[in-house]
Amino acid sequence: MKDSGFVTYILILALLYIISPIDLVPDVIPVVGWADDVAVGLGAGAVALAGGRK
Repeated sequence: MKDSGFVTYILILALLYIISPIDLVPDVIPVVGWADDVAVGLGAGAVALAGGRK
């Protein structure tokens, strides 16, 4: 199965967001701060599993 550039782009952006110290909700807030990272990771995983299909 050939990986589309779109899926790769989304996964790279999600990884950069997750490891970035600048977040929508700061990670110093214990549970809520990690929830946005989890949501981004799950969203990117869903896109990757769908293969970028519309």
